[in-house]
Amino acid sequence: GREYNLSLPCGRPNRTCSTESAMADPEQQVAAPAAEEQENATTEEFEPSIEVKVKVELPEKVDVHTHEEDEEVLFKIRAKLFRFSEKAGNAGVPGWLERGTGDMKILKNKATKDIRILMRRDKTLKICANHRITPDLKLEANIGSDRSWVYSVHDFSDDELTHDTLAVRFANSECAQQFKEAFEKAQAEVGARTEEAGGSATNEAPAADGAADGTQATESTSEAAPATEADQGASDEAAKGEPAAPSAPSS
Repeated sequence: GREYNLSLPCGRPNRTCSTESAMADPEQQVAAPAAEEQENATTEEFEPSIEVKVKVELPEKVDVHTHEEDEEVLFKIRAKLFRFSEKAGNAGVPGWLERGTGDMKILKNKATKDIRILMRRDKTLKICANHRITPDLKLEANIGSDRSWVYSVHDFSDDELTHDTLAVRFANSECAQQFKEAFEKAQAEVGARTEEAGGSATNEAPAADGAADGTQATESTSEAAPATEADQGASDEAAKGEPAAPSAPSS
């Protein structure tokens, strides 16, 4: 008989078929392409970042003195301030000019014991009220409002002494009453100290008026109110929530 060779060729010379490659671990076969894809993605997503540090030399710190450092705050409350003018607004008629909104403070000088009112506008910190409290000042109820007071005083907020009629308005009647009590308490203290000294207190320019910092206030005519016909003006101002003009402003 004949003998037949039943071994199958591998298709290439000098190479034998191996079952080891065919029986390789499937997880290893999948892991290789995955690692290559991850490496390609990392290369594509890489973005170089450049950090530049700029050296800036700041100026030396400058201490700004407002003259409030030498004073004690006796009372502080939020308020809006108005000043009566004979020529308010574009029409040039008597009415109220808004001075500003901010914290109204009653301050006492630690050295001289003088007591004054200081008010600065919000944000700009411009002075809109700056005057001493003396026993001769008198708070009067504003027409048609239980949350504002009117009084005449020598004010120094514009870096010069002027005689003004001011109206200060608060959030409610309780705040207005608190201000009045603090105001009259300060008046009593000044009066007692004046009697002991044997002199008289006058409402002149405050010794430490804080005007040297150049923060004087300017007036706004956006809320000016006519002062003619006091009764009608009072009802109109009460409806607007603004202080009504006093019936007889002090000269």
